[in-house]
Amino acid sequence: VTSFAGKTVSILGDSISTYQGWIPEGYACFYPDPDNDIKDVSQTWWMQVIQNTGMRLLVNGSWSASTVCGDSRAENSGAGCSSNRIVELMGNTGTVPDVILVYMGINDFFHSIDLGSFSGTAAYRNDHYIWDFTEGYELMLQKLQAIYPTSRIYCMTLLESNSWEGTSVNANGNTVEDYNSRIRQVAAAHGVSVIDLRNCGIASYELGWHTSDGVHPNRKGAAKIAAYVTNALLMGGSPRRTTPTSTSAPWPPTRGSTPTNGSTRTTRRR
Repeated sequence: VTSFAGKTVSILGDSISTYQGWIPEGYACFYPDPDNDIKDVSQTWWMQVIQNTGMRLLVNGSWSASTVCGDSRAENSGAGCSSNRIVELMGNTGTVPDVILVYMGINDFFHSIDLGSFSGTAAYRNDHYIWDFTEGYELMLQKLQAIYPTSRIYCMTLLESNSWEGTSVNANGNTVEDYNSRIRQVAAAHGVSVIDLRNCGIASYELGWHTSDGVHPNRKGAAKIAAYVTNALLMGGSPRRTTPTSTSAPWPPTRGSTPTNGSTRTTRRR
């Protein structure tokens, strides 16, 4: 029995964390995929983490091809920084998750969304159409901390992608590690723990063995990610938390509310 046993967990992710029948209705899905050997939800990285720790899934709010950035205000927005995505992590019953795992950012890299600048300290971010990774990631964390002040939030860094012979670079000249560095900086400024997947043991030259396409983990890759995340959770204990400040003020708790897009969430296979 682990210290996480019985606790609820919600996931804010992209295609890497999807599985048909286990994400909210209307969310785009990747798994299962004909070219990937993950054919059962139990083989995904996140379900293995749940099984390893004894947690219970509340909502897997993962949306294939979604970015952190985008329209943070629209009721049907797929952006990770949108109120729509974040509020839906509480499920139909308005339950506050004990744990929230955030695994997003690789599509921002692929779309060459501007990395932006960061002063090193938490800054107030406004709701609008965001195309700046630093601003979007910080807004996302501010909303998570405002709506779920009692939840343990963990930000996961990104694996190298589509690069078997070195480091991939996007159209802006940024690397995946540039985005990871910003994730670490923004998370630290908000007192949020980081699970650094760059250290999970999947090197760029091993992507062909651990993914089906250079991005999406296969069984072997998912198992390695799951083992690393599980160990990080169990070894890290309670993450550092800071008392939410005025930077979070624009988003009052909305527990118990119905989904802003009126959708019916489906988080378990039936």
